[in-house]
Amino acid sequence: MRGAELSGSNFSRASFARADLSDSEITGGNFAGASFAGAWLTRLEATGANLNGVDLTGAEVGKAEFVATNLSGARFLGASGVDTEFTGSNLSSAQFTSASLVRASFNGANMTSARLDQADFRGADFTGTNMSGVRASRTRFNDADFTEANIAGADLSGAIGLTQAQVTSACGSKTTKLPTGMTVRVCNAVFRWRR
Repeated sequence: MRGAELSGSNFSRASFARADLSDSEITGGNFAGASFAGAWLTRLEATGANLNGVDLTGAEVGKAEFVATNLSGARFLGASGVDTEFTGSNLSSAQFTSASLVRASFNGANMTSARLDQADFRGADFTGTNMSGVRASRTRFNDADFTEANIAGADLSGAIGLTQAQVTSACGSKTTKLPTGMTVRVCNAVFRWRR
């Protein structure tokens, strides 16, 4: 299926497990609840697609574009890729446990209550991302950008490679948990998540 054109199609609950959808386009399609477990999605174009609750366990997502995509509740368990684009996407309650998404862009995304445990986000861009309530135990954030990110209520206490300079560029709340010795400024009432 490499290079397939599935834009605007309805494939809810379909199975694409282990499929090679590299260089394919699924923009605006409905794939809610579909399985892409173990699939090759390199350079996939999924702008505006509905991928609510999809299973991307073990998928290769390098250079894929999930721009303004609904990925709420998606499972990226053990998924991997470099330079993956999630700009403006809804990733609320998504699970990234053990994922490796080096240099991924989450600019302006909604990651509320996402699970990031044991994941690798080295060099990722979380600029303007709503990360309220995320859990990130043993997660690598070396060189990640948290400018204007909202980490209110997030538990980053077990994060690896997180620095005070990164945290200073974000805002949080009294319930934000950080590595020992770090502090975060409290988000004011006018903080707006950029969507």
